[in-house]
Order: sequence, then structure tokens, then C-alpha cells
Amino acid sequence: MTVTEQEQQKEYSQRVLKVLGQERVNLPSQKQRAFLERAFDSLLEEEGSLEKISDLQILGEFERIMLHSSPIALEVA
Repeated sequence: MTVTEQEQQKEYSQRVLKVLGQERVNLPSQKQRAFLERAFDSLLEEEGSLEKISDLQILGEFERIMLHSSPIALEVA
């Protein structure tokens, strides 16, 4: 990962925290966190830049993973 990619990743992480808030960021299990990281990476790749990603898109990916794709109730302990 280049310095520019690292900076962009840091900015994106800060943006996700701002949009979701600390409480939501702390909710996902390890498995859900991995799904979220892939979803957010895909969103960034699709849009091409952080500026093109809306808060609603970030929230939508979070809800899609947490409620539909990998709800905590389906995880095996």
C-alpha cells in the first residue's frame, strides 16, 4: 500500500466513524467487520474517490451487512 493509499484509507476510516458513530462501529463481530471492510473497499473502488461516496451509501452498506448479509443471530458461537 502506497502512502497515498494509506492516507486515503485513513480518511475513509475517519469518514466511516463520523457517519456511523462510535456505537455502531463497535457493534460488528469479527466476521461482520471483515464483510464491512470488503464492502467499504468495493464502494471506494466503484466510486473512485472518497468525495463521491455519500453518507447514505456508507450507512446503507453498514445496514446491508449487519441486517441482511451477516446478521449476528446467524453466527455460530
